[in-house]
Amino acid sequence: MTELATNIYLGGYLSLGMGRHDLDMGDGILDIVGDYSSRNLETGLTLSGTVDGSGYQVRPALSASYGYVDLGDIGMTGTAYGVVDDTLVLDAGHVPVARISFAPEVLFPLDGLSADTSQSTLGVVPRVSCEWIDGGAGEDDSGGGLGFTLRHVDLASGARFNVGYDYEKVGARETSSVSMNLEIQF
Repeated sequence: MTELATNIYLGGYLSLGMGRHDLDMGDGILDIVGDYSSRNLETGLTLSGTVDGSGYQVRPALSASYGYVDLGDIGMTGTAYGVVDDTLVLDAGHVPVARISFAPEVLFPLDGLSADTSQSTLGVVPRVSCEWIDGGAGEDDSGGGLGFTLRHVDLASGARFNVGYDYEKVGARETSSVSMNLEIQF
């Protein structure tokens, strides 16, 4: 993260990962099982800032990311009507994903202090997002969402507590998550 100008920041990341997956699906007539590995790469940039208001602070953030998941060949065993075939292979290939999002967080101090010095804040994050996924057909969708975060910091002990909820709908895909974080320094 670097400060480009007063209250304007640029951050970036690069993430590499590997996963191991178990595939097990069927309907009683046709059953397919298999194990496979995935490899992924994701990189992104975020341009953010802070704007102070009377009794609130706005933290606008514009982010862009690109990810690439490689599934390769997936070996499977299929069973249908008592016949077993363990030579099935699906060339799943790779899936690139690009995303751009604008999410201005509005912080409301709950203790009468400024947002920078407040020990308790409520954050509201409306979001507008567009993404492109090339799963063979190539699709792009736009949508939005809304998130809430309640944060509390105990300055005496250094403990931090966050709880949040996030909802987003982009195209036909809907996601929601609940998070809770307790950090205690000792």
